[in-house]
Amino acid sequence: MPVLDRGVQAAVSVCAYPQQMLVMAYNQGSATTVQSYYYRVPELVVEHQFPWAGLHSFDIRTKSDMGLLVIESLFQGISASILISEHEITQLVLDTCRTLCSDDPSAAVELLVSSGVKISHANIFIQSLAVPRLKLVLQYFPQVKPAINQKMITILAGEEACWVIQATAFNAARLSIQAMPVSQVLEFIHSLHQL
Repeated sequence: MPVLDRGVQAAVSVCAYPQQMLVMAYNQGSATTVQSYYYRVPELVVEHQFPWAGLHSFDIRTKSDMGLLVIESLFQGISASILISEHEITQLVLDTCRTLCSDDPSAAVELLVSSGVKISHANIFIQSLAVPRLKLVLQYFPQVKPAINQKMITILAGEEACWVIQATAFNAARLSIQAMPVSQVLEFIHSLHQL
């Protein structure tokens, strides 16, 4: 009877029954989307990546930054925005803007303005949505079973601003779109890693 290596057993166990988990997906410009999964139990962290199509890479560690160094490197060269604003929109408005932004950006801007976003901020947001320099999606599971305080954020870095998109605290059907400097975005991400 074949015997499974202890390291492989540990990796499979951590991935199947993690206590904490982070899912990260990003693309820079028109590059291919890169996905990584981080699974944690008190003694081990498994980093699961896909270096090439059809190939899975599992890295087992006793300590891990859970992708923080990768995230920080993604923001290298992205200028800090001085635009600071926060608006609330619905998921439907965001989805419609995403559909309109390449073919009819002025209609997307009008939709945001009708949802209460200042026209100058709406223009910058639609530019970031249409042609992001960086799109980063992070899904945090600070406790996997039960999935308590699950948090999903999307970060769009455009030419003029960095936007953090997440469900509002009191109504998951409404989204907060918040422009903030890169340094503040990274502080926010660090705070989520502490959950």
